[in-house]
Amino acid sequence: MTKKSMGIIRLCLIGLFFTLIVCFAFSAFAFAATEEINVILKAGENEVRITPTADVLDAPYAGVQFGLKISDDKALKFTRFNLTADLRKVNALIYAPTFDDAKQSFVPDQNGVYFFGFTDDPQQVSEKHENQFSGSMAVGTAVFEYTGNSPATITITEMKVARIVKLEGKEDWVSKFNDNVLKEPLYIIHVSRASSTESTTGGGTGGDVDIKTKETGTLPTGVEDGPTSTGPKAPVITPFIEGFEDSTFRGQTQMTREQFVTILARLKNDGEVPAAGGTETFADVAKSKWSYDAIEWAFTAGIIEPNSEGKFRPAEPLTRAEMAVMFVKAEKLTGVAENKFSDLGGHAAATDILKAVDVGIFTGYEDGTFRPDGSTTRYEAVTALVRYLLGGEPQDSMWQGAKLSFSDTPVSNWAYKYVVLAVGQ
Repeated sequence: MTKKSMGIIRLCLIGLFFTLIVCFAFSAFAFAATEEINVILKAGENEVRITPTADVLDAPYAGVQFGLKISDDKALKFTRFNLTADLRKVNALIYAPTFDDAKQSFVPDQNGVYFFGFTDDPQQVSEKHENQFSGSMAVGTAVFEYTGNSPATITITEMKVARIVKLEGKEDWVSKFNDNVLKEPLYIIHVSRASSTESTTGGGTGGDVDIKTKETGTLPTGVEDGPTSTGPKAPVITPFIEGFEDSTFRGQTQMTREQFVTILARLKNDGEVPAAGGTETFADVAKSKWSYDAIEWAFTAGIIEPNSEGKFRPAEPLTRAEMAVMFVKAEKLTGVAENKFSDLGGHAAATDILKAVDVGIFTGYEDGTFRPDGSTTRYEAVTALVRYLLGGEPQDSMWQGAKLSFSDTPVSNWAYKYVVLAVGQ
């Protein structure tokens, strides 16, 4: 073999070596971009609820779609997609898979992908240019029914973003989904059921999963910002509490019974308290009282009732047990957490307290007690409700940069971010 031939072979081997290194590095990078999440359902739990947040590039958009695949359509079924209350409030349209009437189930597209999300009302885009969004926003909750016992997976495959564009030869602005915005990172959600002896703490997340998918790359070619390119940042949750006339929030003071009922009335009615019919159900709640409408609404909704004296005691501090009972009735909760508290035995509200604990509204204290008859501050109540509404801790992009006008709640306050979201700043 000539020296020239040997040299060529050496170059080929070196080239192959570097090719393998590059391929390995790329594979490692692709693998690192995939986040795997374990969902372990307890006995009696049949739903997996995925709440995606879209982190979109800095340009207005009018819709987001998420695509997913199910490994076993007999074990897992896509049952519904619920938009956030704020998107319902601005009349956004649900984008969901096709529903097959014969099979009474949703069906994926030709590639086996279920798409869900929202898009702005085309009439709003073309005529009013309203409801454009920017930045990061929670979209809603996709709900799946888990009917088997063998493990299955839900894979989030992609995210599409609808931009405001003008089609060639057309005068109207329209919203159009771009098909090549994101193919990674992917989320792989492993669903299984706990055995009778298996603990669901630690690696499992129960039936609720929060994901955040970031739009990468650059804006698609031909995208125009539209007439409202500085459109409003998408709302996060419906504002449910206010401060006082002296520009204070008084977060360290105790939450009163009428304040909490007013919060529930706003949360269940898109931020507005319905007007009451004029009846005075409670002996201590006159029509002239500021909280009258909310209290009457709560009575009609079956959340509260008069005591033996026919009273509501509106200005009295709200106990943790009372907060749990009202909240459970308002949300119609059914799941019950295991009782790990040393002071709930025999308490009249024990079941409702454990229902509220099951969805994360409450936790106990380090000494193993719940303290059902203890009070709750306004900061504590707001924090618990914001976490519940978001399904976890708020992301920085949801509140950073907002400025509260309350003199007693500076940005350094631990509850600042929760108050920002609760008042809608």
